[in-house]
Amino acid sequence: AVLQTSWRRDPLKPDLQSRRQIGELGYFFGFPQGEPGEVVGSLLSRGVMSVRGRYRSEEPVLIWSEVARTRGLKGSLGGLSGAPALDEDGEVIGVVSAESPRRGRVYTVAPRSLRRLIEIRDDGAVALDRSRYPLIADTLRRDRRIAQVVCIKE
Repeated sequence: AVLQTSWRRDPLKPDLQSRRQIGELGYFFGFPQGEPGEVVGSLLSRGVMSVRGRYRSEEPVLIWSEVARTRGLKGSLGGLSGAPALDEDGEVIGVVSAESPRRGRVYTVAPRSLRRLIEIRDDGAVALDRSRYPLIADTLRRDRRIAQVVCIKE
């Protein structure tokens, strides 16, 4: 799903052209368990996620192994879905779509799937590293460039 709003904030800069490398770090900022939080993952592989139920689909994904998370965050990362996946340059490379808590895996939509959905802009991005990512995540949430979205069925 694509959320559209008239609320103006500078979008995060995407990098959907570069080939992701096994072992590179990805940063996932959002609201796991409904609270501000972030996770770091190391790219393990590419794969295909099969969805069964009301709708059947197969979607290319990147599979990440969790290597760090917000201090005090334990258990499921439920609520992180929809969060941007950023590379070390602070550019969007995917969107969190699922997790496997027992295996410590995070799945993101493959960049090629996002190319047709988002407008490519050349706005600045902030470089990330494992020591600074929590501060940058807090800034992006405070500036509402990353916001919590809740779907309510009426």
